[in-house]
Amino acid sequence: MNFGKSSWRTYEQGIQREWLLTNGIGGFSSSTIIGANTRRYHGLLVAALKPPVSRHLILSKIDECVTVDNESYNLFSYEVPGFVMAGHHHLERFEYDFIPKYIYRVKDVYIEKEICMVYGENTVAVVYRIINGPSRTNLRLTPLVNFRDYHFNSSRAYMNFDRKVEKDVLTIRPSFYDIDIKLYLSDGKFAELDDTWFYNMDYAVERERGLSSTEDHYIPGYYDVEIMPMEEKCITFVATVEKSINHRDGLAIIEKEKMRLKKLISKSGYKDELAKRLVLAADNFIVHRQSTNAKTIIAGYPWFTDWGRDTMIALTGLTLSTRRLTMQRKFSIHFQNMSRTD
Repeated sequence: MNFGKSSWRTYEQGIQREWLLTNGIGGFSSSTIIGANTRRYHGLLVAALKPPVSRHLILSKIDECVTVDNESYNLFSYEVPGFVMAGHHHLERFEYDFIPKYIYRVKDVYIEKEICMVYGENTVAVVYRIINGPSRTNLRLTPLVNFRDYHFNSSRAYMNFDRKVEKDVLTIRPSFYDIDIKLYLSDGKFAELDDTWFYNMDYAVERERGLSSTEDHYIPGYYDVEIMPMEEKCITFVATVEKSINHRDGLAIIEKEKMRLKKLISKSGYKDELAKRLVLAADNFIVHRQSTNAKTIIAGYPWFTDWGRDTMIALTGLTLSTRRLTMQRKFSIHFQNMSRTD
């Protein structure tokens, strides 16, 4: 799927289309095609701390700013009460081919941004490819960090974080929870900021639903990446709540996930493009449940978890129709055993 500037002539038009990535354990990554978060459920990393449940927003987004010829250009978009940041004016194209890709152009600077989750981990990678023009350029990446149940909104008054920088890894710990949020960038310099917050991000969809629609995010600092004239550079940003950063090569992460998805399509035997998309969509709903050490089915995104009734309704379409026969058999045996236990 490809979208161009005609799909975001206005901010309101640009937030109508959304994308979703999942990680096979209940976590996900989601936003709009212009990168503006319009739901409390949007975020680059929504982690399932007790797969597939206990979902928490970890990384809301990364705000990118390009400085070229002493002029700065914001690539990010958002809404706060009474104001819209329209960085999507620099967005040339949005593509979704297994994973989302944003393509920006600022003067003679070309920037691609791809987002990919690590299957089976609460980890997201954001890969930037920059092709520079004749001027020295700086790309500033500002992560907006959070830690809250994905059904709620956060407020600065109730959030506190500790942070520690070790070599190329920034570790952030919520003061009220025994978990480490780790951020990594393959190239660039990190500058720490003290007591810095993004206030009142406004979620249009939650506002339309009549719910609390604003929240705050923690800004631990920012990364500056310098690109020399005519240089081409590829950098990887990783965010995770795993005990360690197991994957640092963003291109390898993307290639591995694309191969996994291509195998699902090949196994299904479908040639029709719509059928192929349905095979990939079906995969999003099949996840691992930690408590039973077995596969289960998510009832829907972004807010549902796994329900037995919905699993039975969807089982045939998600497994038999996609030729995942071994998985269907395991589901049947698992639920049969649960029935006997009851």
